[in-house]
Amino acid sequence: MVKTIIDENLPRDVEEWLSKKGFETVTIPKLLLKSAKDPVIAEYAVKNKMAIITLDKGFAQLYRTFQKGHNSL
Repeated sequence: MVKTIIDENLPRDVEEWLSKKGFETVTIPKLLLKSAKDPVIAEYAVKNKMAIITLDKGFAQLYRTFQKGHNSL
């Protein structure tokens, strides 16, 4: 199963609920990325083959941009 990053803009209950359902989750603070800009988080997720759950608009495009660059390496 893909490890999933839970963004800071989501309630803590989301991580707890997903974990109880068997998902492997981690929060931004646990990754030591608290208050990091979206590009930093997206790049981290792509490099580590992780999914992200966020409420940020436009994050999917940012993630795909890093994914394209990473795949060409």
